[in-house]
Amino acid sequence: MSNNHPNEKTTIIIQPSSWKTRTYDTREEESARRLIREEVLLKRNEPYYQVRAKIKFDQGGKAERIVAYMLRANSYTADVVELQTNEAYGFISIKEGPDVAESDDDDSTSRGAVLSIYADVDMVCGTPVPDIPTAKQAVERVAELAQRVGLRVQLLLGDEATVGAYQSALTSGIRAFYNVGHGYTGGIVLHDGNLTALWCSGLTGRALSPAVTYFNSCQVFNPPLQPAIMDAGSRTFMGGIVNLLIGPSEQVSSNFWQRVLENGELMGPALRAAEQQNYPTPGAHGVSGDLGLFGSTVNQVIFYEHANYAGRSRALGIGRYDLNQIGLPNDCISSLRVPTGIKVTLFQHAGFTGNSITFTDSASFVGSFNDQTSSFVIEPANNAPAVDIYEHNDFQGMRKQLGIGRYNVSDIGLPNDCLSSIRVGPGLKATLFEHKDFTGSSVSYVRDTSSVGSFNDRTSSIIVEAIQVPVVEIFEHADFRGRCNVLGVGDYNISQIGLPNDSLSSLRVPRGLEVILYEHSNFAGASVRYATSTSFVGSFNDKTSSIRVRRI
Repeated sequence: MSNNHPNEKTTIIIQPSSWKTRTYDTREEESARRLIREEVLLKRNEPYYQVRAKIKFDQGGKAERIVAYMLRANSYTADVVELQTNEAYGFISIKEGPDVAESDDDDSTSRGAVLSIYADVDMVCGTPVPDIPTAKQAVERVAELAQRVGLRVQLLLGDEATVGAYQSALTSGIRAFYNVGHGYTGGIVLHDGNLTALWCSGLTGRALSPAVTYFNSCQVFNPPLQPAIMDAGSRTFMGGIVNLLIGPSEQVSSNFWQRVLENGELMGPALRAAEQQNYPTPGAHGVSGDLGLFGSTVNQVIFYEHANYAGRSRALGIGRYDLNQIGLPNDCISSLRVPTGIKVTLFQHAGFTGNSITFTDSASFVGSFNDQTSSFVIEPANNAPAVDIYEHNDFQGMRKQLGIGRYNVSDIGLPNDCLSSIRVGPGLKATLFEHKDFTGSSVSYVRDTSSVGSFNDRTSSIIVEAIQVPVVEIFEHADFRGRCNVLGVGDYNISQIGLPNDSLSSLRVPRGLEVILYEHSNFAGASVRYATSTSFVGSFNDKTSSIRVRRI
């Protein structure tokens, strides 16, 4: 045995295959370790950081195979190997690949600590491998970023990163979930087992909604895991398409979260920009689902069929929901998650009649109202900021008040394509979309506007979200008129500005930010810098093709 072999001292952990057979694992683990080291580790030049393995037994309790998850030392790849053995742990054969993992998935049940209540948590950041310095640094940095913008964060490190804890978090309706660790096409490897595609596929309803899920793991943005996560209801999922290098990949993911949380960038472009800045291979990271602003994926009330945020769920924004609009069986609501600034009133009968109860915070159990709800009203809590939309210019005509949420105009009691003016409460942003379901051209406002200009009578859907960082407003016409868009700190090329090319004429710049306008795309050509608002950009009128927004 060579002292220079990279895997001579690789740690091998034997995990319980099931509760029924864990005594066999304990007694025979040294024999299993020997077989893994001699037949796999010492025959490969690829260095491995750690091996996590499970012994499988026949009906008589005799060992017949070992499934080993080989965690690479240089990337977050889990190579899956199956060793066929006799009862004395003599080597018979070896096979490798995703099909080996699939045969083992039925054993990945909820082991370890189960955190069933996440009512006071907005984001979970975890890693089962905190002894890898860059993994621990990444989750701690992202947790700090999230806390800086007001999110409540739960860290799960090492033996806290269990299958049970992750399953509980991913089905609790938290705002975001971030993991750094080894993965394969069918799952991610945790402290006590694997979080698998099979588990995701077994969920009913939209159980992963509305979490934004980011697995900084290799090959997880591939079948069967990626479609299983999306089909289970995750609104946004990010992960590795190929093998992700330890070091640069965490830089991409932490850079992404900084762009999203602090700069208010769109999630899709933020991931691409972070990868371009921090990773040597383009296209290594995948993103699916809602690619818009992070805030647009949250701030809905989530209703659950059972106590402790379990069972079927439904996420809904501001509005009145009678019996046929709830989307869950009658008289089944037992718990609910209520975001800050929102009030929910449950009614015993349809038509908003009978006894009622009001919640302004999450409740893991609705008490005397358990399994009694037939209608409810979701509205802004007292003094909570809101957006008022009006049928006519100058805040005239029919009016509707909207809290944080996502709305198709046809669902909120206004005729389609009738919005002409808008009032925006402090700390909020309203984005108007030309078509339903948040598609087509869009325009954003962070202040009252007596006329939405070129968007008059064109709005079919609206997103209202909180703004946690200062933003720049850019306008199509002089004097802050016409189509508008809102930009946080970041770089915006021609396709990301949100206005037609060469159309910018005025801009509002808050204290602490500066804006650099460039004549051509890719930040080329003549440029001009603004650190204050201007009602007309003069010689740069209708000439801007790229923009940089910076802190000063």
